[in-house]
Amino acid sequence: AYEVNDFLMVGPFVRMAYRFERQSGLTFSTFDVGPGIFARARVFRDVFVQFDYEAAFLDQPVVPLQTDGERIITERNQQNYMYLGLGYSSGSDRSKFTVSLHYNVLDDIDYVRIPWDVRFGMLFRIGRSPQEIPSNSKVPSNR
Repeated sequence: AYEVNDFLMVGPFVRMAYRFERQSGLTFSTFDVGPGIFARARVFRDVFVQFDYEAAFLDQPVVPLQTDGERIITERNQQNYMYLGLGYSSGSDRSKFTVSLHYNVLDDIDYVRIPWDVRFGMLFRIGRSPQEIPSNSKVPSNR
């Protein structure tokens, strides 16, 4: 993530998920990928709101269920997710633990995932925050 200022963070992400299911005595497993973007804004000292947009590419069983004798036949579909969330962070200026609850506002009855998402994470700061950079610092010249 890029910390724009003390209030706002933005950045890209890639969500990866392994899925294993058993249906009608047969099994299948998938590895799903979903690139996206997010923005997180601090509301109070340790409370934040977050917006995520993800274009998920998911393998799902063909309906009605079809097999090749041993495996369930799947097809790859795209599902768009837009999550709005509220979270809490705790820690130091260099590292924080986060917990948040998010809801997919684009939820559809045909979506694989449930609309609620609970997340746990860690944030680590690399380099100085915008507040630590003196306003009178000079940018090195290439002359």
